[in-house]
Amino acid sequence: MRARARLTLVEEPDPARAWAALASGSKSLLFQFSAAPGFSAELVSLGAMVTTPDQNPLAWGDIDRQVLLNFWDDAARLHVHEAAEFGVWYSRTIGTGVITAVLDDLYGESAPS
Repeated sequence: MRARARLTLVEEPDPARAWAALASGSKSLLFQFSAAPGFSAELVSLGAMVTTPDQNPLAWGDIDRQVLLNFWDDAARLHVHEAAEFGVWYSRTIGTGVITAVLDDLYGESAPS
């Protein structure tokens, strides 16, 4: 499953601290969503690969950055929906975001209603 989102990352207070995931070229992060009704957990963590339409890498302090999330697990279909808010997690919460559109294929066509 893929989705478009707006993403905001915190300003890193310690510039010497490397963000290994992005520095290494990996674009995979965890995103924490509110669990769908009927699930016992309050939050669900879903992994996804992040890409940017402008091909520029993410950076600390990005605000409302347009991104595309390619979720690793089909379970994302249960928890990810338009307007869903999420936290960005990498050893700690490093940002927030909101889903702007849910896509159902590799070509960017909208998911059926």
